[in-house]
Amino acid sequence: MSKTLTTLQFWLLSITVALALVMVLLSISLFLSNRSVQAEVNSRQQYINDSIKINRLSNQLIQSLANLSAQTKDDKLKDLLSAHGIQFSEKSLPLPSEESK
Repeated sequence: MSKTLTTLQFWLLSITVALALVMVLLSISLFLSNRSVQAEVNSRQQYINDSIKINRLSNQLIQSLANLSAQTKDDKLKDLLSAHGIQFSEKSLPLPSEESK
């Protein structure tokens, strides 16, 4: 039994090695592409998370300004909020009576 390769065996082995090399290169390419896409997704998710936090803070700030405007009857502050599309109704707050002083 001879240990040398026949011409057919040589070419089949060469084609198999070439296909394996192409698959390795394709795998590396997909890995690098996936890593850049994952970084972009992480960046967008961070932006969304930050936006949620800022939105909560913004709502609290607007609520505080609206309450302050209603309590102090500050028309300038009410006009400022209104100019930015924030409408609120002033609920009548109980005024301190002379008896409670």
